[in-house]
Amino acid sequence: IGADWVADVYRDMGLNQEAALQQLDVLEWHLAIGQVWQTLGFLFAKAAWNSDLISNLNHIVQILAMVHHHPEATDFHRQKALEARPRLEKEMGAAAFNAAWQKGREMDLNTAVDLLRQALTNP
Repeated sequence: IGADWVADVYRDMGLNQEAALQQLDVLEWHLAIGQVWQTLGFLFAKAAWNSDLISNLNHIVQILAMVHHHPEATDFHRQKALEARPRLEKEMGAAAFNAAWQKGREMDLNTAVDLLRQALTNP
């Protein structure tokens, strides 16, 4: 998707607000396509690999946990979410991490999308 690439260029230039707006466009595109697995992949990628636009670690962990536990998640996303756990747990502390992970386990897709929208609206 072109907007995803443009977001990377903006990020490299230090223009995080513009990068976030491009990512919002990509999120809306994924939602319009209506493929849950594709939206899960996008959410995962933003939380695991492009988390610089999400300043709230709780939201990152919640999104990863929701993706990990969603019935349409791929094995790849589940495995990569588990690989991200030790780093995030170390950054947050075990108690805060576990609380965020549990909240994410109980989260639905729409709530995770709303968290990402919120993060990208206020990078």
